Amino acid sequence: MCMTPAELSTAIHDLKQLKALEQKVTEKIKAIETRIKSHMSESNTFTLAGDDYSVSWYEVSSSRLDLAAIKHDLPDIAAQYTTTSVTRRFIVS
Repeated sequence: MCMTPAELSTAIHDLKQLKALEQKVTEKIKAIETRIKSHMSESNTFTLAGDDYSVSWYEVSSSRLDLAAIKHDLPDIAAQYTTTSVTRRFIVS
């Protein structure tokens, strides 16, 4: 589906406005989450429940390979198991 230049310009303008709104909403969400986490930490409570919500904040442990260390210590093995992928990056500014 090809767009006319005017349609394309409108679509890009709309996208930029929505991305700006998304950033504002994301920042507001993070600020509210920080306030709630701060409350939970100060009260040493990591689970909250109300009539229409429940909140939990807990530690999660995970183990991952330290690729930088493997590349440094075992460069031949790292090269042998390294794969390359190609993607496209969509940037609107």
